[in-house]
Amino acid sequence: MGMLQAAHVGCLPRLWNAADEEIRREITDLGRTLLVRAQAAGVVRDDVVYEDVSMVLWSMQSIIERTVMIDPNVWRRHLELVSQSLSPGGAPLRERPLTPDEAAAVSRAAAR
Repeated sequence: MGMLQAAHVGCLPRLWNAADEEIRREITDLGRTLLVRAQAAGVVRDDVVYEDVSMVLWSMQSIIERTVMIDPNVWRRHLELVSQSLSPGGAPLRERPLTPDEAAAVSRAAAR
């Protein structure tokens, strides 16, 4: 996703907002399945939810858009930092994640 976003700055919001509800639901379902598989394989901590992954993608989008003119690879360091925090073995997360409804509301608001 990072490579796609970096190669086509600004594409993700346009693609996501242009997709119909069925396609967005399919992408979300696939993302949830991948997360469950990663957790079952022991490479992602158990307290991560799909909405956390959405936050990572949203943050990468913002970082790419703000740094691409200075260094088009800054997002890679951000992803490395975040990936390490998603790995098992850290302290339990204290703050609650967004609910699916809250994440959808954020996405709708960003589309405006």
